[in-house]
Amino acid sequence: MSVKHFIAMVVVSATLVAQTSETKKTYGIQTGQVEYEIYGSGVVTPDSNLSIEGYEKFSFREWGKERIEEMERTETLYGTLQIVDKEKTLKKSKQDTLYIVDFDNENIITSNLMEGDIGQIDVSRMQKAGMMNIASLDCEVWVEGTRKVCLYEGIVLLDEKSYLGFVYGKRATDVSFDVNLSDEDFELPDYSAKEDLLIINVVTTTQTYKAESISDKIIHANETNITSDDKDYVKAVNGIVQDLFEKEKKYLPLLLKTMRKTRACLHVAQSQSDANECYNEINELKSEFNDDSDDTLIMIIDENKQSVLDDFDKKIRALKTRVPCINRAMDMTDLSACMK
Repeated sequence: MSVKHFIAMVVVSATLVAQTSETKKTYGIQTGQVEYEIYGSGVVTPDSNLSIEGYEKFSFREWGKERIEEMERTETLYGTLQIVDKEKTLKKSKQDTLYIVDFDNENIITSNLMEGDIGQIDVSRMQKAGMMNIASLDCEVWVEGTRKVCLYEGIVLLDEKSYLGFVYGKRATDVSFDVNLSDEDFELPDYSAKEDLLIINVVTTTQTYKAESISDKIIHANETNITSDDKDYVKAVNGIVQDLFEKEKKYLPLLLKTMRKTRACLHVAQSQSDANECYNEINELKSEFNDDSDDTLIMIIDENKQSVLDDFDKKIRALKTRVPCINRAMDMTDLSACMK
């Protein structure tokens, strides 16, 4: 082989390597960190509403060859009371491997990295729909059905979907590029590894609902194959509404009993310390049942004792008249009618 041919082969090989390296770039930015606000809301039934809020942080380096995503989300179903579902996830990808932290079982599940697993969105079936400015960056808007995403150099700045009256999404609030990220920024807990090449869905730390949560239904919903009559959707909705109904039906009679005890305690309180202790049981009950209503007047000895006692009397009478109806209630609709 001549020197000329050898040099030509080296140049071609170097070009191919460079092209291969270029095609492996997930993002058009070498390193970065994005913080998101998670939001969502919707009406589950005429008597209950869902609110979603949370936080997500996404970091990457080497043009996306290594990525890590941590998310905390709280879903609150509001009726007379609340059902609160807190979720925390942590995922990392490096090369072609995906790592998912299972906090409950203290495992790290590994699997093959798939398109869209972490920090990526497949826009091959989406339509480009202009530009938006998010976190002071102009990003490309892509839409498919009721889903809208906005990408900057392949990096997700917005991912929002509306579904059956619900809205769920995440929006970048702070973006930093070409930052100095250390190995510590990509560390996972010191858990044992468990290989599962078939896993696709995220493992969550908590699962309060017996079925998939409403927000998960929104995330995974495809408007071409799911409607308000969809059996899985109906099952999920019925499950959480039934949980809320059972919780409220149990709580309200207990609240009446505790209000009476608190009122009796306040009536004989001789000092501010005595009065403060009278509220312990009712505060514990409200905390247990996620009742964050702040409508209980606090007694200040020698200032408002009688007005506080009168307020308790009024609320006790109102709830007492509703308890027979509450005991007869068969579902959330019945219970809501009792409280009107």
